[in-house]
Amino acid sequence: MLTNVIKELVMIKRLAILSAFISMLCLSACAPNTAGVKLSSDGSRQVDNTRVARSISVVNNQMRQVGDLLQGSATLISDSSKDQSLQYRFTWYDLQGFVVDGDSIPWTPIIIHGKQSKQIESVAPNSVAHRFEVYVRKVH
Repeated sequence: MLTNVIKELVMIKRLAILSAFISMLCLSACAPNTAGVKLSSDGSRQVDNTRVARSISVVNNQMRQVGDLLQGSATLISDSSKDQSLQYRFTWYDLQGFVVDGDSIPWTPIIIHGKQSKQIESVAPNSVAHRFEVYVRKVH
């Protein structure tokens, strides 16, 4: 009798653990993947999502002086034959590597058609900015 009770308790514990595991899987499957591809003004690249990197290239970064502010640009090239809904965001840094007005620059939506290339650009929020990074991600 006691062994049957112990077996039932073990079974209930296993079912509870299995149920918790399945719940975690379901919740993680619903979470949007906001990772993408980053290109810095110095030419360095970072890929956080290979699926995004296979469908869009971020190239041809440039920077120029416009008055006392810097303007940065990059080119997005679709490697897919389908339309892609993307977002991009420029982040500007000072000489010491600190973010300049990071919260004031929003994500910008953009649609890239199949095999299209499109230049994106941003002007630094102030004259302290020294370099930039542009990050591109898919919209889900």
